[in-house]
Amino acid sequence: MNRKRQKAFSLLVFGPALILGLAWAQGKGTVPEPVQKILSHNCTVAGCHQGKYPAMNISFETGRVLPSTLNITSKEKPGLKIIDTAEPGKSYLLMKIRGDSDIMGKRMPLNGTPLVEADIRAIQDWILSLKGASPEVPNR
Repeated sequence: MNRKRQKAFSLLVFGPALILGLAWAQGKGTVPEPVQKILSHNCTVAGCHQGKYPAMNISFETGRVLPSTLNITSKEKPGLKIIDTAEPGKSYLLMKIRGDSDIMGKRMPLNGTPLVEADIRAIQDWILSLKGASPEVPNR
C-alpha cells in the first residue's frame, strides 16, 4: 500500500475514534456532535426517546442524553446500566443497538432500520471513552 493510501486508510479507520476522543477531552460530560446526530436522527422520533414522557424515561434529545442514561439502571435489565461508566462495554444501550441475544424486547431503533455498523461503532467508541467518568448525574 503506498503512503497516501495508507494515510487515507488510517484516517478512515481511526478518524472517528480520534474525533470522539477529542470531543470528550474538550467537553467532558457532553455528547460529541456526531453521536448526537445519530441519536437525534434515529431515536427521537415521535413516541420514542423524546418529549415530556420519553420511552423508558430515556431521552436522546440534545442536552438530555447523559442525565437519562449515564449510570442509570435499565428498566428492562435491572442488573445493567444504560451507560455504565465503570464497565462501558456492558452498557445496555450498546446491547440494544447491536441487537445482542440477551436483550429484553427488540433491537433498537424499534420499528426502524438497524443502525449501520459505522454508527454503532461511533456510539460504542463514545461510550467506551466514558470509562471512569463521574457517576454523578443531574436529577431527572
